[in-house]
Amino acid sequence: MGETFGTGGGGAAPRDRAWVGLNGETWALHYLHRNGYRLWARNWRNPQDEREEIDIICRDAAILVFVEVRTRYSGALVPGANSLSIRKKRALRRAIAAFLAGLPAGWRPATTRCDLVEVSWSPLDEPEIRHYQGISLRTPRPWR
Repeated sequence: MGETFGTGGGGAAPRDRAWVGLNGETWALHYLHRNGYRLWARNWRNPQDEREEIDIICRDAAILVFVEVRTRYSGALVPGANSLSIRKKRALRRAIAAFLAGLPAGWRPATTRCDLVEVSWSPLDEPEIRHYQGISLRTPRPWR
């Protein structure tokens, strides 16, 4: 499911993590748009807790899709798809619930899905994009 998509090539390696993350989201957004997804919101924050953010909210036909984007340098020790922590999954669940609760009744979709888009970035090559549809946000329960 990996696909290469980029902005036209190379350049110097940026030093700023925020720059890499923001550009990863932009590459992911272009990828999703090219594959028929329609943007609803970007970087939506939960009004009750500004730390809880949904990177991209879009529609895939009649399905409302919440997308978490994970950007990593090529060759990173932990790939983006494996970097979704229990804490982040819980924050995403809360943010998604808050987003849906804030929609007017007529706007609430019958079906939702959570996807992960992994952007593997190298300063010398085009980024490689992997799209994982329908990821689970369930977390293991602690032993009692």
